[in-house]
Amino acid sequence: MTRKNLRPGLLTLAAVFLFNPFISTLDVLPDAIAWLLILLALAGVSEFIPHFDTACTHAKKLLLITAIKAPSYFLVSAFVAGDDRQRVMFTLVCFSFTVVEMIWLFPFFREFFAGMDYLAERHGLTTIVRRRERRNPTYRDGRPKPLRPSVLSMAERGAYIALPAKLILAVLPEFSLLVSYEASGTITTVGRDLASFRPILTAIAFLIALGFGVYFLIKFLPFCRMLRQDEHLDTLLGDARTEALAPIKGYARIRRVRYAMWCLAGGSFCMIDAVLDGINYLPDALGIVLFGAAAIILAPLVGKRAKITVATAAVALPISLAAYIIRHRFFLEYSYEALGRIREADALYDALSLCSVLETVTLTILYAAVCALLFALIMEETGYQSDNVNNYSSHLSLHTALRRKAILMAVFGFLASAATTADVFLRRLTERYKLGAADGAGEVMGGVILPIYGWFWLIVLAACLLHFFYTAHLSSVLNNEVEHKHSLS
Repeated sequence: MTRKNLRPGLLTLAAVFLFNPFISTLDVLPDAIAWLLILLALAGVSEFIPHFDTACTHAKKLLLITAIKAPSYFLVSAFVAGDDRQRVMFTLVCFSFTVVEMIWLFPFFREFFAGMDYLAERHGLTTIVRRRERRNPTYRDGRPKPLRPSVLSMAERGAYIALPAKLILAVLPEFSLLVSYEASGTITTVGRDLASFRPILTAIAFLIALGFGVYFLIKFLPFCRMLRQDEHLDTLLGDARTEALAPIKGYARIRRVRYAMWCLAGGSFCMIDAVLDGINYLPDALGIVLFGAAAIILAPLVGKRAKITVATAAVALPISLAAYIIRHRFFLEYSYEALGRIREADALYDALSLCSVLETVTLTILYAAVCALLFALIMEETGYQSDNVNNYSSHLSLHTALRRKAILMAVFGFLASAATTADVFLRRLTERYKLGAADGAGEVMGGVILPIYGWFWLIVLAACLLHFFYTAHLSSVLNNEVEHKHSLS
């Protein structure tokens, strides 16, 4: 039977292209082909189902991003021209593609599965949401057994876990290049040891990513198979095409939550400490501004909690700006390596340490305020029909599961901020040691007073990335749940 609407066969083929891992930016089965197949599969339904139309918009961006991956690799290879000291360019290119692709990956799958859920709820596609029946629905003591997730929710879970993991594991071995060389261009002892293990790290990351890809196929292919086996799918979609969809009453609320979640995800992205030569190219102050903007947007929905969040952001903003300015001033002074400015540089780092501690405290309060704000949003704007069955937990209600996600977001934010402050104190000890040695007050033994510090920036980066990826996921989930409630009510 020819599918003129949704084409599950193309979705199956796209999944095969998406599952395989890649090294750096080289992909044997290009993801660009997968996104092209997905666009062809959704072309027949995107014109009358808004969720699929939005998903196609994100798929077009992902098609463009993935299509220029391979050319960028060869372009950087020509630029490096065999100079090992410039191979850090591969890391920056790979990291940039990972972040940009991750930004659009979550919204695509959010809209894609929301469209499938919309079809299931509104047009009776029960085959993709029917939960498996149990012969013994209760335990021996009479307690009911939790319902197993639907085929649709299992496919969504596989996509949200496997594909971001593939991107992260592809970029992790590349970061070994960043600790190989000092600013002067000489290779460090830690870098030499790490560079020798880089092929092994790459192979291990590739194999782990391959396992995640197989997991994705195991979850996604049964979903595509059920779509192909549904004999009434064409008829239902034909009826959906001809009927006039009822306008969504809560569209203004959906749009307000969508913009706020964009600000929330963007603010967490700005919290990543992308420090190069002492300059943080993603100022934390910008992230604080975006958190405040998210609270202002949600003010009509959550009331006083939005005002508290804005007030907390207003307090944290000048402290973050002060830390940012002092950090840059220190590295400007220290770059001259003038003996007469050692005490001034040390005083600047004393001020930076104080500002970093205050910034961590205020950011912790800000994350708690955002968490409380999300609590109110979850209680008022999410939940449809049954609040006891959800796709995020088998034993918790929907609201409880979402509140737990909000708490984890705040915890990850605190860990990222605390790691940044610890980085400041470790760097302070290291720079004091170097300054004392330059002034003749100490001896240089190994160049760094704490050898482990050469690795600590990886911990900071990992904590910040974890906070960003989890906040982006939480933003996507909340946006999806609000749309789900208001579009079906």
